[in-house]
Amino acid sequence: LQRLTLHAADGSRRQRWQQPARLSITTSPPVLAVQATRYIETGSHGWQEQSTWSLGTTPLPKSELQAGAYVLRCSWPGYEERLVAVLLSRGSDRPLQIVLPKQGSTP
Repeated sequence: LQRLTLHAADGSRRQRWQQPARLSITTSPPVLAVQATRYIETGSHGWQEQSTWSLGTTPLPKSELQAGAYVLRCSWPGYEERLVAVLLSRGSDRPLQIVLPKQGSTP
């Protein structure tokens, strides 16, 4: 990262490198609790959980997150829980539409 300033003394390349991703979530039912878990690559050993936190309840307008790999846990009473894997890249805008089936409606 230090070498980026050699190519753009104004810091524009470093700023692009550190730019967050934006994630927006809409759901059916319209209100769900969403928890995010960030994973980091550990070389040959795969992926390791780094941190978990609540994003809140949907609808979630553009939340800024670091670029990387996430698993979103979506839940609401009376509905089946759903895990959604998401890979976010720097500066991306990622809209998600998540549908949860009613509890007991899936075999």
